[in-house]
Amino acid sequence: FGLAELRRGGISLAIPLRSGALHGGLGAFGSEAYREWYGSLGGAYRFGLGTARKVHLGTPLRYYHTGLDGYGQSGALGFSLGAQVRLLPTLAFGASAVNVNAPQLVEGADLPQRLAIGLAYEAAPDVLIVLDAMKDIDFPLSVRGGLEVRVLPSLALRAGYTTEPNRFTAGTGITLGRLSVDVAAEQHQALGWSPAVGLG
Repeated sequence: FGLAELRRGGISLAIPLRSGALHGGLGAFGSEAYREWYGSLGGAYRFGLGTARKVHLGTPLRYYHTGLDGYGQSGALGFSLGAQVRLLPTLAFGASAVNVNAPQLVEGADLPQRLAIGLAYEAAPDVLIVLDAMKDIDFPLSVRGGLEVRVLPSLALRAGYTTEPNRFTAGTGITLGRLSVDVAAEQHQALGWSPAVGLG
């Protein structure tokens, strides 16, 4: 939102395996007065469900650490779950649960617990429509939808909308060989625009 104190950054690495992947990541948010960082490690697994369907299951562990100038530091370990299954050739269902073990930084200061379920529909070979509902234990239900149109093999245009709070996002993705660059901006109903960039 134009404030250096609200800058967020992260890096992640996924190593593909025969039946899944290993994942690790680091991220940080905040400034000298208030700083959050995390380190995550997890695995993704693929297995058959019947003769035709495959289930993808993810089990990340994330260590959260928070420091507040003049008040000290604290950390906690959170465990999450995610799953995805293709219902039809063009339709996938997914669900995730974040911090299912209810970790606390200090007594009475729970880390966010969220549950989300959603669908991804390939309306055409170059058009993807996604919709999900996400509930944070402390906040109202949020409905989120998005559209990606691949106008060229190397260029995708994206737009999304979220309720609670109302936010609109637009962006683009460019693929150059094995390199991908994503640029987006989000418009929050009260806080204005916030830019984001990703490199893969």
